[in-house]
Amino acid sequence: MEKTPAGYGFHLNGIVGVSGQFIKDVVSGGAADRAGLQEDDMVVEVNGENVEQSSHDEVVALIRSSGSSLEMLLANNNDQLKAKGVSITRLLLEETSYAQVHTADTPEEEEKHEEKARPESPPEQERERAKSSSSQDSIDERL
Repeated sequence: MEKTPAGYGFHLNGIVGVSGQFIKDVVSGGAADRAGLQEDDMVVEVNGENVEQSSHDEVVALIRSSGSSLEMLLANNNDQLKAKGVSITRLLLEETSYAQVHTADTPEEEEKHEEKARPESPPEQERERAKSSSSQDSIDERL
């Protein structure tokens, strides 16, 4: 994606004590929006470098040092991938045209999965984000 005078048009968000950095506040019509970034996408790679275990500051530094062009590998918030413990890598995405996991369960295993399925959680209410410079729970960087 190409940087505009207003930046890339997203916030990079990390939660203290939780690995991974997430996309937040995608600016409608901005570079990130045009590139297809979505709210809560997880950042896997920045310019070919895996950042799944990197700190927030390290990922921000990589993005800022990329100049006017940025390449990111992202994963959407896919519970199926998480449940299977699948690491999302460039290799996985190059082997498939989509990032989903398909398994060949026997009919008995399929029934077990259905029995264990939890009811859907009610959707979260939309909350207004409060700006804070002293939050110890979340780290947010406009990029």
